Amino acid sequence: MAETFSEKLRKLDIIIERSPGIDRRFEIPKEEFAERRRKTWEALAESADIDVAFAFSDEHYSGDVPYLAGNINYSIEQVAFGLGPDPFTSGIIAGFEGVYIAGQLAKRAGIMVYPTESLQLADEIYPVEGFAFRDILERIAGGKVNRIGLLTPRQVIPDAVVTSLEEIVGKENVIDTQLPFQKIKNVKSINEMRLIEDAAYVTSLALRAMLAVMEPGMDETEVAAFGDMLAKWMGCERQGFQTMVGSDDACVTMIGPALNRQIIEDEFIHLGTSFKRDGLTACCRRSLFTSTGGITPYRDYFRKMGNSNPYRPMLFRDPSP
Repeated sequence: MAETFSEKLRKLDIIIERSPGIDRRFEIPKEEFAERRRKTWEALAESADIDVAFAFSDEHYSGDVPYLAGNINYSIEQVAFGLGPDPFTSGIIAGFEGVYIAGQLAKRAGIMVYPTESLQLADEIYPVEGFAFRDILERIAGGKVNRIGLLTPRQVIPDAVVTSLEEIVGKENVIDTQLPFQKIKNVKSINEMRLIEDAAYVTSLALRAMLAVMEPGMDETEVAAFGDMLAKWMGCERQGFQTMVGSDDACVTMIGPALNRQIIEDEFIHLGTSFKRDGLTACCRRSLFTSTGGITPYRDYFRKMGNSNPYRPMLFRDPSP
């Protein structure tokens, strides 16, 4: 007989009760953000003749602006960051809607927030005074801007935004400067390692919760809901990717979010969780079958599809704590 929702919640409750919590208030301090900006600018000054650097992020390419500005709170509307020689006049550049949520976390990184219509997505009218890209960048640079370095790959930045920058300084004076930035960003601090550990811990617990409640007859979305609930309950504000529960034909991709697709007995399943702590992300993946039977031709087909080398799949069992 299938478990009730209350019985599944009790399993989630047991996992949370037996698992130590994390310090959800711990975050990167203001001094570290300032140090990141200082180091990045020094690395750029050694390798490129630029007046200002430009980074871009949205919900799909989410790492560059948060690294410099601590702004993990953006939603829907894209955000940018202008970096100059002064780490405290450097700041977030956002549209008239996104500037509100950008301002919520700007103080913790010690940066300015510059509103501009150039990054506005919606056509609503907001009571915000906007500034031209040129004026914002000159304020950040501390003078006239003749050359701009892109910290984010130009393939990621919308063409209209790159074109706006090229109109300011000329196409030949918007140059790629990702490498020095990436060398700085890839060396993780003790604080970052602690947050990555937090993210990995909660991410693995979320997957454990999904294993504990999953049974044939549930929809993929129902299974994913328990992992999402645990992660947010324990203090992970955002996901690295949407929680994955893929059954049967969905395993052809080995990736993809949960859908309202029913999980059938004997199906091959892939699960994936990924949650963030202060912008730093972890992930955990598992593959399994929804019964305790042996290797059938169906199972062998999916096993070989996922990995050219035979491996021992996880068999479905009740993983109650």
